Amino acid sequence: MTSAQDHSYSLLYLDDDPMAIQNMKGLLQNHLDQVRPEYYGSPQKAINAHQERHYDIVISDLRLGTTTGVEVISQMKDIAPSSAYLLVSGDADLSAALAAVNELKAVRFLVKPCTQTDVDAGLADALRHVQETTKLEEINLSQGALERMGLAVASFNQSFALVHANQAARTLFQTNETVVLSSTNQLASTGTLSTAELHSQIKASFLSQERQGLPVACGSEGKPASLILYPLIDRSVDTNEVSYNLLVIDTAKSKDIEPAVLSQALNISLSEARVVRHLACGFSLEDTAESCNLSLSTVRTYLKNAYAKTGACRQAELVGLALRTAP
Repeated sequence: MTSAQDHSYSLLYLDDDPMAIQNMKGLLQNHLDQVRPEYYGSPQKAINAHQERHYDIVISDLRLGTTTGVEVISQMKDIAPSSAYLLVSGDADLSAALAAVNELKAVRFLVKPCTQTDVDAGLADALRHVQETTKLEEINLSQGALERMGLAVASFNQSFALVHANQAARTLFQTNETVVLSSTNQLASTGTLSTAELHSQIKASFLSQERQGLPVACGSEGKPASLILYPLIDRSVDTNEVSYNLLVIDTAKSKDIEPAVLSQALNISLSEARVVRHLACGFSLEDTAESCNLSLSTVRTYLKNAYAKTGACRQAELVGLALRTAP
């Protein structure tokens, strides 16, 4: 499949009618900046190609000689369940096509002869499906990697009721004096912020382009942050019951990160390591720039370099890697 960074998506079109293939080639001409189409007249060859390449989008005719598009897509979904599948059918097959769409959870069906408007709308739905699915896969991979590092990860719904927390997160919520789980299992503040303010700031952090961590202080105003909450999920993606996934960092551990050790462990420069350590301790980019006597643009450059060298995609992942170097 295509990664989220690529500019176009792979597309397989299957029809045993050569005229229908020629028609679809013309209709997809306006979308060659979005998709890379390949055309097949043989169901078995199409299945074999999908087995090898995992196309992002599959469009199949319903009637394919001795088999059907339903049977083909059913096999293809076993190969690549997250791809977007569309069915094409004639008017006479409409009821069968609708039943197949429901059974297969196909993105859409198109009625022959396909018009430009039909293909434009179907492709828009397919691209939306692929982009959201790809994003969710990346999120799940990222969260799983952080959990395997033994870091605290928790998920909450829109009302900030707990959906899932690993053991590390549950331990932090039970032992810290800043952010806890209430008797109804809702994320609550016992620090300088009210619970409503905490929820509001978490929502804002998910909407922020830079996805910075949210430092939360305990006790009286002016005390250093005891926890940092890092957003892990793109809030624009519908993930059913989960709205907010958080990496929870105990700053007591962050302060043990040595820039020299971090530099060697992550293969980043000492200057980049200092910036990462500041972020792990709850500093904003602006505060990091002031503390390190650097311009904000330089801090952003160091952060971008650290992303490129470590393969991290967001601050939460980078801080997670940094914490592994703490004694």
